[in-house]
Amino acid sequence: MLLTPIIALVLFTFATVYSYLEQQESSLKIENISKDYIPVLQIGNQNIMLFEQVNQQLKDAIVAAELAWLETSQTPSQQLIDNFNTLSRYKHILDEKYVGEVRLAFLKYYSLATELAKTAIAKDSILDINTALIDELEQTQQTSKNKLVQFNEDIKQRFLAEVQQTNQQMDNLLLTTSLISIASLAILLLVTLYVSLTTRSRIKQVIMRMKQLAQGETNFSHRLELGKRDEVSYLMYWFNKLTDKLEQSYLEIERVSITDQLTKLNNRVRCDSFLPAALSKAQKHNSPLSVVIMDIDHFKRINDTYGHLVGDNVLQQVAEVLKTEATGSDFIGRWGGEEFILIISNLSSQAAYQKVENLRVAIAQQNFDDVKHISASFGIASYHNGDTQNALIERADRALYQSKKAGRNCVTMDSSEA
Repeated sequence: MLLTPIIALVLFTFATVYSYLEQQESSLKIENISKDYIPVLQIGNQNIMLFEQVNQQLKDAIVAAELAWLETSQTPSQQLIDNFNTLSRYKHILDEKYVGEVRLAFLKYYSLATELAKTAIAKDSILDINTALIDELEQTQQTSKNKLVQFNEDIKQRFLAEVQQTNQQMDNLLLTTSLISIASLAILLLVTLYVSLTTRSRIKQVIMRMKQLAQGETNFSHRLELGKRDEVSYLMYWFNKLTDKLEQSYLEIERVSITDQLTKLNNRVRCDSFLPAALSKAQKHNSPLSVVIMDIDHFKRINDTYGHLVGDNVLQQVAEVLKTEATGSDFIGRWGGEEFILIISNLSSQAAYQKVENLRVAIAQQNFDDVKHISASFGIASYHNGDTQNALIERADRALYQSKKAGRNCVTMDSSEA
């Protein structure tokens, strides 16, 4: 799009320069036409005057019966013939055949008039000359004069026509270049306005998105549409790349903030936020929900006997057993110290109990590094109508206490279960 105003500007510049050069060329062309035609027109006018002079001198020769007047007519006559020879050199603007016809008409007249004048002087009276010859002379004289006048008029008209044609071409050129210039400026204006509005709109999108992110927006799914290949799209492209980085960083921070670093399970913060949501869902859909609290038996003895590093390793291996035995809908988290929490959805209390029992067996059968075998105690509380988060946790804690009291390595269901 940004290329369009450049093209329009180039067209406008080209039209302006081309118009100027053509105007200069037209002026030069008119000047050259004038140089060609003006001498021809001057010769044409001179020929008419010379013809009148020759005609008058021939008449004077007849009236005065003087051969001297006849001889005097030879000078303008020769000048007129020389002019015709000169005109024949202007072949690029004159038809040579047309020039020859006019010259022949004059020569015919001059030959006939000279002969008639000589005859009249010899007979000492024009009355003795055949009237048919006189009529022919008058007709020839009129024809020659008409041709000379018409010849000059034709040259003048051709001169004016060429000048007018050149001027018309120049006017058409000026009109065309003016239209091109106006169109180019209009295109330039429209494109500039369009680019300005669209660029402003697209930059506004970037600003709004930056503002949202700066104000704590955590929905990173929205990406700016690049559209055209221009500088704004380049900006939007890298803004999207920055958004990708922010999303990755945010997800990593979020993961770290809700993940227990030792066991890679959900931490206490995540547990405290997940349980209310799961409880609300169970209440809304009247679906079963069980909360399980698990404690590793004699964990303090493991730390005291083998050291905290071994104790940490045991916690990690227990977490792996939990992840292996749990299903996709089960929530597992580290509740604190050696305690873990399971939130089991969509299973009846008896099914939840059996699942936890299987988990207890899996832990008891697991061969742990350094300590070989350990056990764990479990307390289960199932959701009842009206239960709160604290009520469920409290009942699961009581059930866990009963498991420990019963000798550990067992699963106890909350006594409130029917």
